[in-house]
Amino acid sequence: MSNSSLTSHSRKGTETVAVVVTDPRKRRASRLVGSQWVALAFAAPLIAYLLVFYAFPLIRSIDLSVHDYTIRAFVQGSAEFVGFANYAEVLSSPLFMTALWNTGIFVWSARVVLDSFQRNAPDVFAGLEKIAAELRAGRKLPKVLEKIFPTIPKIAVDYAVLEKADNVVVLPAGFDWDDVGSWTALTRHFKADAAGNIARGDVELDAARDNVVISQPGHLVGVYGTDGLIVVHTDDATLVVPKSRAGDIKKLLAQIAARKDGKKWL
Repeated sequence: MSNSSLTSHSRKGTETVAVVVTDPRKRRASRLVGSQWVALAFAAPLIAYLLVFYAFPLIRSIDLSVHDYTIRAFVQGSAEFVGFANYAEVLSSPLFMTALWNTGIFVWSARVVLDSFQRNAPDVFAGLEKIAAELRAGRKLPKVLEKIFPTIPKIAVDYAVLEKADNVVVLPAGFDWDDVGSWTALTRHFKADAAGNIARGDVELDAARDNVVISQPGHLVGVYGTDGLIVVHTDDATLVVPKSRAGDIKKLLAQIAARKDGKKWL
């Protein structure tokens, strides 16, 4: 400090002088390094958690989204790079908004879930093995599914695998959830009128109680003197069923599917 001050004084004294004061005591480097390791040890579990449950799944998801990962790709162990073609296909699909409304997300490795099907739902696993064998033989996926899929037992993955698996971890979550599996679920999400009716779209009700009535804009549905009905009108079909029998609609759908023009309506 004195040298710079004297130099400045020997000139005109207009120069800027910076004085930096330091503590002459020096901490031991080993103690500082030890403190860093302690801090890192405390942070390590959080870092590992972020890497395992956030970083790796995100990177893997991006990788999956830019490749053509079909069933055949999983069987053969390779997938074609398609860039953003998957995004374009999904976003341009007319079913995109419907899929957002009714979405189930399961994340697992193919080996783990196949082992679980083999152990807990052998009939389903046998069907999957037939599909894999057909694909390995070079047959087209749509034809294979059309032939084999209807023969596989119809059971939800929840019942077939998840409820029987011994490697499932459950975490509490702070959000509302409802398995919207039937039209009666609407009574839990929309406000009813004084008579207990749920009405959406162009609907008129009189002397009616506890009904669920859904219509498309431009088509008026009138309900009079009925209790406990579900009435749903879309552009090409109309459904009428008692609320107490809503769970039996699958039987009606199977009957419609058996018609010659069944695919037109389903």
